[in-house]
Amino acid sequence: LFFAHAGADPAAPTEAQNVATVLWGCDSFLTTDRNDGIWVVHGHYVVEQPTAERGRIAVDTGAYFSGRLTAARITGGAVTFLEA
Repeated sequence: LFFAHAGADPAAPTEAQNVATVLWGCDSFLTTDRNDGIWVVHGHYVVEQPTAERGRIAVDTGAYFSGRLTAARITGGAVTFLEA
């Protein structure tokens, strides 16, 4: 697991991520699957429903305007989402 505000460059290993990319994202993050077995848990990109797919776990459900705050519970390789 790799935790980032906005994501990670799928072409770079986690230890070589650029700080700006982790904070603000990059164009290829949402369109390119990760192929290294690392799952990136992120916010920044608002989604209607939280998801865990293609190497990304998206939890930003826009609490500032939707009133829905979402968290991911990751145990034993399974992901469940909690909302308040």
